[in-house]
This record gives sequence, C-alpha cells and structure tokens, in this order.
Amino acid sequence: MKRFENAAGGEVHMGVMATMQRLRVPPRLDSLIDAIGEHRFESELIRFLDGLFHVDHYALFALDGAAPQEISALSRDGSETSHKHASLYLKTELWRRDPTMAVARQVSDSYEPGMIYLDVNALPDRELRETIYPLVNERLLLCGHSIVGRIGLSMLRTSGRSVPALHSEPAVQELGPILLSILSKHMRARQRGGNIRFALSRLEDIQARVAASAVKLPPREVQVCARLLYGVSTVGIALELEIGEETVITYRKRIYSRLAIGSQRELVIWYLSLLDGDDPHDPAPLDHFKVREISAIPMI
Repeated sequence: MKRFENAAGGEVHMGVMATMQRLRVPPRLDSLIDAIGEHRFESELIRFLDGLFHVDHYALFALDGAAPQEISALSRDGSETSHKHASLYLKTELWRRDPTMAVARQVSDSYEPGMIYLDVNALPDRELRETIYPLVNERLLLCGHSIVGRIGLSMLRTSGRSVPALHSEPAVQELGPILLSILSKHMRARQRGGNIRFALSRLEDIQARVAASAVKLPPREVQVCARLLYGVSTVGIALELEIGEETVITYRKRIYSRLAIGSQRELVIWYLSLLDGDDPHDPAPLDHFKVREISAIPMI
C-alpha cells in the first residue's frame, strides 16, 4: 500500500479500490436509485448509509468556489441536527479549520476521488470538536469530481456504536465511486427540475434502457447485460436464457469489451450514466480510490 504526505505534514494512506465483481446489489440500493431526482432521495440516502455503514448523520457539500456549500443534510432520527451543524459549520467558517475539508479540497483539485477519515476524538481543535462534532466519534468524507462539479459527502458516527471503524468497512471502499455517481445524478436531476425514476429493481426497465443506449449491443448481449446488472449469477443467467455457463462468460467479456470497461463496478457506473443521457465515462477517473486517514494532525 502506498503512503504519502498531506498538506499538514501528517502521514496518510492510499489504497486501491476493490472491484464490485463479488458484491451483490446492496440492500436499499435500488430504492436509492429509484429516488434520484425526488424529494425522498435524502431520506433514502440516510437509510442506505445507516444500513450499510451505521451512519448517524450525513451532509452533502458542493466543493467548487471559494467556500463549500451545503446541498443537503439529514440525521438518522429524521431531525434537523445534521443540517443545523452543517449550517453552523459554514456560517462561522469553522470549515477553514477542519483538516478533513482541507484535504478534501486537495483531493477534488487532483481529479482523483478519495475518502478522508477523521478520528474526531483526536482532533486538537477543541472548539471545532465540541461545536461541530458533539458526541461524534468518526467522520468519513467521500469526495471527488462529478458531472455537476466537485462534491463531498460527509458521513458521521456518534458514540456508542460498537462497529468497525468507518474507513475499515469493505463496502465503503467498494461502493464509493458508485455512490459518487448516484449523488451527481441526483444533483443534476434536481438542477434540471426533472423527476427521474430509474431503478435496478425491474429487469424489464434495465433491459429496455440497455437496448436503447448509444452502444448498440446485440440482442443476446442486451439480455445478459441486463441480468448482470439485475444481480443474476452466471448459473442463473445460463438457466434462464437456456445457454451454457461458458457462453454467458463469453457474452460478459464481449459486453465489457464493447463498453471499454473491466468490472461489474464499471458496468453499474455505465448503467447509471444512461439515467439522463450523459456520457458513459464520468469526468472523475474511478479506477483508483484514495483512502486518507487523519488522526491527530496539527490545526491548520
């Protein structure tokens, strides 16, 4: 694993992103995608984050411009706690003293998506810790470029949750790029005033969207591609389409070749790009995903 220095001089870690090939569609992912462009997206997002990562609060920021801007924020209990703290964080400009945000803006400038982990209890800035992060033990900030500019998703855990550290959750690293893509699609949909409903929960919808894409797959490959996205196993596809397992594998290789991708994760990202007609390749290169850890770095 590579190691490098952040702007504050602390040592941080960089890891390579695992692929989605062994990961089935996570719980509530279909509901989250189906809510893109709708007002219920925020409540679906906090349920999704809590279900997979045991997150108590989230806040989504736009990172372009001289200062971050809050896009949305919600707490697991449905209260305005996260929004109030995010607003205070920006209004008082305490974000300028937050090492997490400082590193996030560096990551965003580099065009490489990343995760920045903060052990809040080790944060030396007492005012920042007690004003913005009361009762919070961990913060993980997912950030990078998207089709709507630079964005950052802040995920917070409060004390009393006996679960692995946020940055050590395998699903966090595996789903990071897909989550960035989903968030950017939602923001684009809201900007356009649209109401886009598009899910991984209906095979017929997936197959129709794949068939209508700019990359014209042969009919059999459309069927296989749709079932791969739907989460059907190689054996299941073979039985359903009455073909051999080796034939399914051959079709999958051809699909990846035609789409210029190399993994199930990239297939899902390509599929999401069909949501509103964007180019299948998002601006942010998602092949490598940096994981940076901040424990007790000097206040900046």
